Amino acid sequence: MKSGSRQRQYEWATVEYEGGVYDVCVGMEVEEVDEVRVVDSEVNITPVMRNDVIDWMLVKAMEDIHHGI
Repeated sequence: MKSGSRQRQYEWATVEYEGGVYDVCVGMEVEEVDEVRVVDSEVNITPVMRNDVIDWMLVKAMEDIHHGI
């Protein structure tokens, strides 16, 4: 992180999973998935997702977020 810049509370990353593309919102203070949406959708699908898939998406999203910093 650049000196003097503040980290945002939430970061978004795009993750590919089993042929689909998803936007993943990560709460950066506690590093947990806040929302998962199919790309170009406004519907949060985390309530119907398995925890192991959400955890996998968190790892991939964090890799993407830290790569972009």
